[in-house]
Amino acid sequence: MIVHSNDDSLHMYVTMNAVEAMPATKIVQRAVKQAQQICQNKGLRFTELRCRVLKTIWSSHKPAKAYYILDQLQAEAEAVCTSDHKGHERNNSSKGGKSGKAVSIRPPTVYRTLDFLMEHGLIHKLNSIHAYVGCSHPLEHNTCYFLICTACGITSECCNSGLTEAIQHTTDKNSFKTRQVTLEIEGKCQQCNMTDPYIKASS
Repeated sequence: MIVHSNDDSLHMYVTMNAVEAMPATKIVQRAVKQAQQICQNKGLRFTELRCRVLKTIWSSHKPAKAYYILDQLQAEAEAVCTSDHKGHERNNSSKGGKSGKAVSIRPPTVYRTLDFLMEHGLIHKLNSIHAYVGCSHPLEHNTCYFLICTACGITSECCNSGLTEAIQHTTDKNSFKTRQVTLEIEGKCQQCNMTDPYIKASS
């Protein structure tokens, strides 16, 4: 589950199984619509594969690792191939045709797609856990702060103007031009702290 919030007013866009947020299908549709608009404005192609990768990331219960994305895409491709094969099996048999080949999703292609989505602010990469999450406010800014619960996998994307200003001050002072800022903080979320017997015993 992925939570997106900011420090002024709490806005939560939570993926799968979260009753306090919009339905998962609406979240995915929203992300795709934003991506289509951004690519159109920039004159970029939002290809079928780019769309599928984005949907896979937003549909995940937690930050999606590259091999998970690859497995999901491969499973989808094989399902489509099987469906098409069954639909044409009778015709192919009567003509002596060969059965259709299973489509293979190549890892380099997926990684290039992930790079594209990151470059245009549609997803973020969490380097500490080698996983990807969708961005609920693409292109609004290039600074992102994540609270990563190591117990349940919830990842909160936070926007904090004070922290952003402090980082900007530090980089300016050192004449350092930033391309992207991603801060990852690992620990336990509130819910997991409440159920931790050691924490409950010491409180």
